[in-house]
Amino acid sequence: MDNKGSLTSFYDELKNGPDTPVVPNPRLDTGPIGMAPATTAWRSQANRECETLKDACAKKILLNIYCRVIPLDSDYVDGNQGVMKGDIDNFLANKNMTATQYIKSGYEKTNAPLLEFILRSCNNIGKKFMQEADETLKDAAKNNLDVPPPVAEPDGEDVDNQLVEIEKDEEYGSFIDKLKQKTIDKIVADVSGIINKTSEEDNMTFNPNPVGGPGIGESTVSFVFNHINEKLWKENIELTPSHTEEILVLAIRESVLNMLDTTFKQPDSEFRPFSSKIRFGKGAVVTEAVIQNFVATNKT
Repeated sequence: MDNKGSLTSFYDELKNGPDTPVVPNPRLDTGPIGMAPATTAWRSQANRECETLKDACAKKILLNIYCRVIPLDSDYVDGNQGVMKGDIDNFLANKNMTATQYIKSGYEKTNAPLLEFILRSCNNIGKKFMQEADETLKDAAKNNLDVPPPVAEPDGEDVDNQLVEIEKDEEYGSFIDKLKQKTIDKIVADVSGIINKTSEEDNMTFNPNPVGGPGIGESTVSFVFNHINEKLWKENIELTPSHTEEILVLAIRESVLNMLDTTFKQPDSEFRPFSSKIRFGKGAVVTEAVIQNFVATNKT
């Protein structure tokens, strides 16, 4: 079969496949003024899919930073990828920002070359997608073929490969190492203070040496731990060692996201607005729903 016949069969299979909407015969306008309506609609959808793909790449980078920085053992991180991804989703939803907007906001505040590099890498994956979409559209117009709507693959190999390329960058590795060390130093000090608490008068109040950024000297871990503990006390639930460990994991996850926020100089990285959010049940990890579920589980 000739190439045209093979291509026609290929598009026929796509067109006749289940649940595959088709834009009929979009044509490239040869004139300089504009494009046919079907082509314009197709390109608009391609642009939307392109943005989805770029944002998937940005979110995967944030998730990668979070998983590599958090001071929890690899078994927990590897075995709870859905939980970690959910933390990032909640973190961004809490801020009403996409992953791309969040990284761009951090770059605008810090002018960090690393963040510029990440944004450029995300743009590259979008550029590749649009180039391939243009080729598909041109080929369909040239051969008078129906063309299926453009669909990005946020969980596809292109996004994974882009992350691999970013991880190869020395500056990215250096950033991860420095942020991880800063995070470990801060959180280990806070957790040690909780574990080694010797009197009720201490009330888990900490004053560790600041490691940079407004409000960073205050303890997110101890604040979250105290907040959940107070809720449990009101419900007459006595903390067991397993309860304490579970609460500390929640507090550590919240603390790491707060540390990331501080590093990227986001407004909510100030400790007081952050603690207010926790109190009103709008944290990224520790929400009122999480606490109530914890209470309900341990009551039964």
